[in-house]
Amino acid sequence: MRKALIVTKGCPACAELKEMLRQKGKLQEYQIIDADTERGFELAQQLGVTHVPECVLIEGRGNNQIYRICNRKQLNKLMRTGTF
Repeated sequence: MRKALIVTKGCPACAELKEMLRQKGKLQEYQIIDADTERGFELAQQLGVTHVPECVLIEGRGNNQIYRICNRKQLNKLMRTGTF
């Protein structure tokens, strides 16, 4: 399973989520996709992402799971369940 983190430069929640993942030693597990770039925007669209920040777990063709995480409480909850 691959993991992607969709972000933009002007998104404060994106920067916070990246920092939270870095603090937990998990950031290196994610491919960071900058939706401000043309290629990043195209990838986000292909993955079905409509907002940032979002984490996408890529399991195969059409089996993507998209999680919108905007704060530490949401991230911690997903980490406790083993999703992240």
